[in-house]
Amino acid sequence: MLANNIASLARQSDPDYEQIFVVDEEGRGIGESYRRLALLGEDIAGDFVLILDDDDMLISDSLIADLKRIAAQGDPDVVMLRMDHGPRGVLPSRNWQKTPVIGDIGCSAFIVRRGIWQRHAQYFSDSYAGDFDFINSIFACDYEIYWFDCIASRVQRISLGQPE
Repeated sequence: MLANNIASLARQSDPDYEQIFVVDEEGRGIGESYRRLALLGEDIAGDFVLILDDDDMLISDSLIADLKRIAAQGDPDVVMLRMDHGPRGVLPSRNWQKTPVIGDIGCSAFIVRRGIWQRHAQYFSDSYAGDFDFINSIFACDYEIYWFDCIASRVQRISLGQPE
């Protein structure tokens, strides 16, 4: 699955991205990865941050180009997307253009500016809902949000936070 993840990034029409890996050699699962994401603040150099779990892949080959176009048009702090979460459907679903709801959001359903990511990374909990805790903390603030109605990623397998 990681090879598919990397290949999906390589297919971007605009190659202006950096991929950082959070390696879990002990197989602790998603809670540990969220805890470690919170520690990466200074290691991130790009303007925006998208979290693409190892079992997710981009299905929009123009996402980086689209993000650049969106940023040039309005300079948003957060770009909300959609993701195909397999049997759970497209997320966010019923809550599109509303505050995120636990169980109806996923990591690759949002892109945030690096500075905002760094300010809110502490909200990544070590639970399966760490992505919700993080984006919910952002929605509690007065940031500019751009709603980009695009299914940009797809889960390859749902592991419910268990090590893979």
